[in-house]
Amino acid sequence: MFQEKQYRGKHSKYPTIHSDINEDQKLAIFTCTWGNQDATNRVVSTIKDYYLSARMDDEFTPPFPLQKDLSLAANHLRISVMLANDNLYNEFNKEELMALTEILVIAVKDRELNVIQCGGPNLLCKKHHSGISTYVNSHHLGHEFDASKKYPLPSNFIGGEVKKTVHYHRFRYDKKDTYYLLMSDRMPVITENEDLKSIESKIQLDKECPYWLAELRF
Repeated sequence: MFQEKQYRGKHSKYPTIHSDINEDQKLAIFTCTWGNQDATNRVVSTIKDYYLSARMDDEFTPPFPLQKDLSLAANHLRISVMLANDNLYNEFNKEELMALTEILVIAVKDRELNVIQCGGPNLLCKKHHSGISTYVNSHHLGHEFDASKKYPLPSNFIGGEVKKTVHYHRFRYDKKDTYYLLMSDRMPVITENEDLKSIESKIQLDKECPYWLAELRF
């Protein structure tokens, strides 16, 4: 199950967030591309093609060394994002910067929830037996210079260099859990018993604040 809500406002400088959800394979890719929007499709297709192919073939030869402290599924996800980074750099940014992509990738394998984030959006989890906790988050550098102006500047992204180090996170998966994704100029204070509607209501207290908010369950 996936649903999203957004408000761009009158002066938002945020690019549109692209969502690609494969519920059967339990793979979700969220991208926010600054620059040439053709890069979004290239990033998403690279990740899906590699990750899903590698999962189906035990003899699959990876283009990068496996990281020994990660499961095979986590390595497949990590390498898929590394490939997307290199393809983005070589095809769009090798001569001059044309497209940089913030990305959040979520994949489930058995009882393992694997997450890779470079930039936004933020990811929160509401456990069925407890409240909401933050899994991964990021902030935009533009707000450090003047938070009153809505000129965000991404602090992390893929495509700007080859062989980029991607940050991996692993959590315990439970099919009863609910995930919330958020990108906004303002991060509301979220308490234990929030849901999509109440989180959105808190963001809307600032009537000119642009936001993108989503709920995801696998």
